[in-house]
Amino acid sequence: ARAEQAAHNYAQTVLIAMREVEDALVKQNLLAERINELKVAVDEAYKAENLARTRYSRGVEKLILLLETERRRRNVENELALATGERFEAGIDLFLALGGDWDVELEEQN
Repeated sequence: ARAEQAAHNYAQTVLIAMREVEDALVKQNLLAERINELKVAVDEAYKAENLARTRYSRGVEKLILLLETERRRRNVENELALATGERFEAGIDLFLALGGDWDVELEEQN
């Protein structure tokens, strides 16, 4: 009975570990896609801002439009920074799910 319980507990532990690894990999992939989308959005926001700046300098556009495009660009850049941070955290989660540990002892070199 103890052996069966131990085997059951081991199987449950393995299943949980596999699910954690799978979840971490999925999160990594989703965040990578999101980061790529945000990089494109940042490029587009810069283009829009440059166009608004040019139009404003020629007197065609109002200052409020230029300021709004700058705000949008900064918001997208902020989203990109946050997503990048989340991806690093997802990498840590994956490392830990794969059995990684923070207790690394460095050998002393004499």
